[in-house]
Amino acid sequence: MNKALEPQLTDQAAELVELGDYIRSIPDNGSATFTVIAGELKLDPNSFEFLDAMAAIGARFAAFSRFINTVDDPFVTPRVRTNTLGAVQLFSRLWRPDVFNSQWTGVKQKYLNDNVLFIIEGFSRTAREHKPLRKLTENDRETLLKNLSSLISDIDNDETIPVWAKQPLSDGLSRLQTIVSSLIFFGHDAAIDQIILMHARSSSLQEALIKGEPDKYPQGHTKIFRILEVIALAGQLFCLPAESHVAIDTYRTWLLGPVIHNAEQIHKQKLLPPPITKEGVAEA
Repeated sequence: MNKALEPQLTDQAAELVELGDYIRSIPDNGSATFTVIAGELKLDPNSFEFLDAMAAIGARFAAFSRFINTVDDPFVTPRVRTNTLGAVQLFSRLWRPDVFNSQWTGVKQKYLNDNVLFIIEGFSRTAREHKPLRKLTENDRETLLKNLSSLISDIDNDETIPVWAKQPLSDGLSRLQTIVSSLIFFGHDAAIDQIILMHARSSSLQEALIKGEPDKYPQGHTKIFRILEVIALAGQLFCLPAESHVAIDTYRTWLLGPVIHNAEQIHKQKLLPPPITKEGVAEA
């Protein structure tokens, strides 16, 4: 492959270092930690969206800790494993609710010093060898966000989509939009998981429309096909080339493949059925 065309790579360790460098640059105005971070996310610190972002960050630390504990590599000595886990654990404490009310400068000095990021960064080569992640370019991210924004608006204003189908589609796309727009906080794994979930949800709703109202939707709804196309685009942006797939978690490898290569196919992935009337026809 042409070097210029090769995808930029990142990994769990590099992502956490990028997050650490970013939040250390946030200026202090004497505010509490949760207020400062929420401000950077442009979220209400008392909103569910802010709690969702904090939960995503916590999940990233937990996933990386599991990886450090289980990776089989001759260069990961007991000392390297212990030191890296200790640095990750210290950094993760910054996101605990019991420190959110503490003053921002003191918190980041205590839990995010140079040594913490130095140790985590030292594990990046191992993480990238065993579990590389594809890094989005700014242009790719802007294009995806524009597509998602346009699609959410179209769904909300489309009166031909049944009410029971609108909410899960709009909510799922909005969550993916939030994850992509604040990727430094949510991380690539969160985006991949949401892409897989949205594909399964869209496919199931399309199948429900075809079965519930075959006269009206003999081939499914065109807007849902458009959703699957955008999800396929997102999958291509986050998915590594075929030769690198061996480094991705097994379940993501075989689930993300259909998302990309069969974007307009109806897969047999079952979610909750739509509400039905006594006559057995899906309610609009």
